[in-house]
Amino acid sequence: WCGEELVAANIGYTIGAIYSGFSKFYLRTDDKRYSGVGIMLSSALGAWLCRRGFKLYAMGQDAPYKSQGVLRESYTIGVEQWLGEVRVARGVADPPSILPLDDAPVLVQELVACLEVEG
Repeated sequence: WCGEELVAANIGYTIGAIYSGFSKFYLRTDDKRYSGVGIMLSSALGAWLCRRGFKLYAMGQDAPYKSQGVLRESYTIGVEQWLGEVRVARGVADPPSILPLDDAPVLVQELVACLEVEG
């Protein structure tokens, strides 16, 4: 969100310690005022998932931006490996939750700053 305007979003699901995004978007404007919010969202989501204990963040199809900047350690896996990861994830006894522990808002700025310091 930027004020009252939704500028980027990711809809996905969890299986065990895997998060997989179904779809994501960012708002494109003629003046490009939200340029970069899509990668910022993906980066912040990756930081949040790591903080919450997820082991695999499936980002969808491969694209150059998905292995640059704070996501530079990302990599692709093949179908067989993916299916193996899903089989293991379904058996996790106490999977992590994507929700914050105290229902407090999660600030993207804080997550991105964390990546800049740690990464």
